[in-house]
Amino acid sequence: FRADRWYWGSVFLFRNLLLSLASVLEPANPYTGVMYLGLVALGFLVAQCVCWPWRTHMLNVLDTATLIAMVVVVFSTVPFIEVNDEAAIQSTKDNLVTLMVLVFGMATMIVFGTIMGNIVTKVREVRNPAAFRKKKEEEEKLLMQSWSHVVSCCGLESRRQKQFVTNLGSFDRELVFKLAGIVDLELAQSVSSSKRSTRRVAMQNAQAAPPDAAAGGGGGAGQVE
Repeated sequence: FRADRWYWGSVFLFRNLLLSLASVLEPANPYTGVMYLGLVALGFLVAQCVCWPWRTHMLNVLDTATLIAMVVVVFSTVPFIEVNDEAAIQSTKDNLVTLMVLVFGMATMIVFGTIMGNIVTKVREVRNPAAFRKKKEEEEKLLMQSWSHVVSCCGLESRRQKQFVTNLGSFDRELVFKLAGIVDLELAQSVSSSKRSTRRVAMQNAQAAPPDAAAGGGGGAGQVE
């Protein structure tokens, strides 16, 4: 796993444990086991896509494809399940309704919490702009320190830098390439903006010059002759 996802081995084992519990959850009602299996696979699929924990890109894609296939296969088997117990069918319906209510409630709380958090942050910024400015300066200082470490390669020698880059996984190498691309793009935009600003200032100065400046310059030249 990646260095910043060192704990994913425990998550992987916990995922296997949860998947193995599907067969013993409620044997008399296969709907419950199928829905449980699909929801667990769907939850870990989201976690896999967000964290992208494997060291190589190929393993991440393979694990993601496996979970997608599991989710599709599990939910595709629902129409083929035959249950003659009406009580079990009614229990499944009740559980699904409860699940839908919980998911909708969680989504509503997340949206409401996000909006309220942004409002509170904005209110704090307006009430105490000095503290907000200080916090922003501290964040920028930490960012500059991190950037300085990256530029200087943390003071490593050339041999150690080569060894470090060689030991990077494919995912980390892609991040390095992306960072280099972002830097090149930002620098190119900065240079282009600087050139446009210089050209704009020159045009404004030319337009602001008095109209008789050129004539005065010509008359002076004639008098000298």
